[in-house]
Amino acid sequence: MAAHKNLSDAQFTYNFVPGPLGDEDNTGYAGSNSHKVTATTTSGEYMGSMYWDTHPKGTISKIWVEPQHRRKGLATRMYNQGVAYAGTFGTSKPGKSDIMSTDGEALSKSIFGDE
Repeated sequence: MAAHKNLSDAQFTYNFVPGPLGDEDNTGYAGSNSHKVTATTTSGEYMGSMYWDTHPKGTISKIWVEPQHRRKGLATRMYNQGVAYAGTFGTSKPGKSDIMSTDGEALSKSIFGDE
């Protein structure tokens, strides 16, 4: 069974990360604003995180999964959590980036297909 299926929603946290100019109304126009999902173990150990911007389409800017947690579906689960948080908070959901690593390309293909 994939490890991500064993994680509870409580193991994911969401944060809005304002850019250097701030963005009090969460529109994404102040520059470098992003959203962040962080995954931790039940004991609080960092497993990984995903960032996506707020404007114009919610492009994923960074995904990191600690090596011991890779290839178990964690990045996909963080993406799904990001989509859920975006719906809850009424903001841009995480979207495909044009620039990515080889691992990022594999993840993008599994999430977005062959767009």
